[in-house]
Amino acid sequence: MRILGVLGCIALLVMSACESKPKKPLSGTVFMDEFHALCPHDMRSANEARQAFVAAGAKESRPIIGAFVQTHDPAPNMPAFTRLERGETQWRYDNDYAFHIATVAETRLPNGGVEIRCKVQVPTGQGEFFDFLVQYVSGSLPVNVAFEDGARMLLYKDRHAAKDVSGYYVLWRGLPAAAWGAKPSLALIYVVRTGPPLPDPVTFLSPATTAVARMDRYCGDTAYEAVSAKVAEAGNGRPDPTAEGSKSAKRLGERKFDTTWIMTDADEWRLHASRVVNPMATVDECSVRMAGMETASMIGALLDDKGLALHAEKTSRTKRTLEFRDEKRDRMILYQVETGPDDPMKSHDLIVMDGALSLLKAYGRS
Repeated sequence: MRILGVLGCIALLVMSACESKPKKPLSGTVFMDEFHALCPHDMRSANEARQAFVAAGAKESRPIIGAFVQTHDPAPNMPAFTRLERGETQWRYDNDYAFHIATVAETRLPNGGVEIRCKVQVPTGQGEFFDFLVQYVSGSLPVNVAFEDGARMLLYKDRHAAKDVSGYYVLWRGLPAAAWGAKPSLALIYVVRTGPPLPDPVTFLSPATTAVARMDRYCGDTAYEAVSAKVAEAGNGRPDPTAEGSKSAKRLGERKFDTTWIMTDADEWRLHASRVVNPMATVDECSVRMAGMETASMIGALLDDKGLALHAEKTSRTKRTLEFRDEKRDRMILYQVETGPDDPMKSHDLIVMDGALSLLKAYGRS
């Protein structure tokens, strides 16, 4: 019993649970700030990462608790650097939010450059928010791989990396807890490749162009029956019982159909369809909602669409709305986002409304 007690205390000590001061909730923004303090964007060698560990106050230690730093082989068709490596030397970094384990490794590349892999692993119950956070920080949609043990690996390209390197984020979610009773752990690896550019290991899509592509695919025909059929055909959506009906539809007339689906692809997003019958016209509405995006990129993707014309822009206390029109199809497209600075968790809505222009004309508006 004494041995078990000692082992239990060690496990709790490792997770900083023996401290009398409780940990604060770990937010995604705090984690990313600390992550890049440990794994700098401008690191060009493993030694530079180690210097960052020391500067941040991390302490070098031997590898501890295998489950917390376990190794997963690369997923099929994924590059070797996506492996969740244990690391021969670990660095322990503790603060008010979480206990971190940091490791770094370096490999020579065939092109004469080097590949630096800097990993930070923490216990967290907020893993679902990190998908959108890393998507926002990287500027790319993830390539998502699920493993039999419940772990998930998400690979992102860092579109904001320095021009002389290629950068990638590898996010691991659903990893086993380090100690009994602890939360599942999460790991984020920043990979820097120096030397002559190498081709990307997989194809990476931007969130903005993906949002437009999803709008074109699911909202090409806004009729409620057509949208429902496409969801059924894709097989990646389920009704969201907590979703509220469209506010714009409520103002137009009597709602006949109204459904929101939770869609799962590389990320999780929402698809909505409704039909409103007004004495003057019937309006079919279909919308795509995504998070982890930049407003400027989303607006740029819409302006690049030659079939759309920007008609008006309005900003209220809470919402910024850009109205695009396709007069040939009696179609209006609204892009809506909350006012204020960009944030990874902000919702970006692309709302396609067929019949809305006819309704406006019927009421003497244009």
